[in-house]
Amino acid sequence: LIQGSEPYASQKSLLLSIVTLLAARRLRVPFIFPTLENLPPVHRFGPFIGQLTARNFAFYARRARVILALNNGAASNLRAAGVPDAKIIRFPWGIWGVDRTVFHPRTHIPHPAFREPTILFAGRLDPEKGIRDLLHAFSVLAHKYNDWNLFLIGKGMLEDEVMTFAKANKLADRVHLLGWIPSRELPAYYSA
Repeated sequence: LIQGSEPYASQKSLLLSIVTLLAARRLRVPFIFPTLENLPPVHRFGPFIGQLTARNFAFYARRARVILALNNGAASNLRAAGVPDAKIIRFPWGIWGVDRTVFHPRTHIPHPAFREPTILFAGRLDPEKGIRDLLHAFSVLAHKYNDWNLFLIGKGMLEDEVMTFAKANKLADRVHLLGWIPSRELPAYYSA
């Protein structure tokens, strides 16, 4: 059994998906792969590249033994590619795990000074990531509990909307946009 890569993730992932196809055929073994891309290829890459990507994805996905869909959008993309439901396994979590040697509580290193209690989000600030839902949920929580704060790590199309929402709901001093932070620095933020 070979675990392939999601072809959407990057150019390297696309190359790995091609290698997976070739290796599985040559070795005569099945392959599986995870997918978490929740946008249709045409929305993510535009009409021309999106259609090419969709064809490549369909070819790859239909030959996989099983595909691990990490969200409903990814499962929809698989169905749109002609993958039968019997091949789609809906996983509510990533299969890569967490490196506990990197991500663990730390008391001996400097880390950001968050005002507690804090909710931390790290990811793209785009609609498909649930940012609007997070803001509305935080608004309910924040108006009930005066000491809660929300910190958002990342960039995206909703940056301005986040701050507009925070100001309109009198939460500008409790909603904090930290911008993009390199992955190697994230463990300190999670630990804080």
